Amino acid sequence: MIEYEAHIYTYTVYDQYGHVSCVIPPAAADQMTMSGSYAETSSPLADECYLYHYDKHGRCIYKKQPGCEPVYIIYDQADHPILTQDGNQRTIGIWTFNIPNAFGETVLTGTCKNSLSYTADPLAATTVLATWDGSNDQLKGYVVSGMTLTDPMIRRAYFYDDYRFLGHGNVSWMQRTPKLRLRRTVDSKLFLK
Repeated sequence: MIEYEAHIYTYTVYDQYGHVSCVIPPAAADQMTMSGSYAETSSPLADECYLYHYDKHGRCIYKKQPGCEPVYIIYDQADHPILTQDGNQRTIGIWTFNIPNAFGETVLTGTCKNSLSYTADPLAATTVLATWDGSNDQLKGYVVSGMTLTDPMIRRAYFYDDYRFLGHGNVSWMQRTPKLRLRRTVDSKLFLK
């Protein structure tokens, strides 16, 4: 049995709106003095703390975990997190996208090579949606409105409510999973590799 002589503390720092902006674990807290101030780029904040930034709507647009590069998040007008980018993706210039349908259900996920700045809020004035019409083979039968995906690579496509997608959108492999919805009847999902 291990006995401790001292207490260890994790500190949470909030911004003026009540959002968590920094979590300081015990190892980092031990390196900090009570009278000092610290920039986010200085040790121990940059190396050992959890950091968060928010946009003017209170949405988290920047998350940094200890030992990792930050993750950037871009939202559309309807507060959907459409694009995310981690440090590895930043070095090769790609973003992960999650495109919803009109009901807010994610229907397309993948990567794209759009060149965007998360701090500029590039999708603030538009709602990004995917609508299935069976015509677009590159996007598995979906048409995306609200943004243009540069060189998209679809990782997963989801199809809901019926089986009209069969034979459309270059769909070659499927697994059907019935699922009950509160606002609609039984649907099915298609998972693509």
